[in-house]
Amino acid sequence: MSGPLPLVLIVASLVFAVLVLGYVALNRTPDWGLLGFAALIDAGVLVLIVIAAVTIGDLDLAAAEAITLFGYLAAGLAILPFGFAWSLA
Repeated sequence: MSGPLPLVLIVASLVFAVLVLGYVALNRTPDWGLLGFAALIDAGVLVLIVIAAVTIGDLDLAAAEAITLFGYLAAGLAILPFGFAWSLA
């Protein structure tokens, strides 16, 4: 995938990771702002999945490569909510 969206998602995810490390260092529980930031990143990943599904024919990927691509995107979409729920436990 190319274009600005993957780069924006990578930078946002790195900022999110630094923010979470700050929360851990301060021994704070996650709040609604952190959840909103995670939801914003998830929404971007969902848009990326839709773009990938629409343009999958233009990417010239084999079936296994396409499955791997969507597997990584789906895992990235699912990790943030599960991690957030786990942090509240």
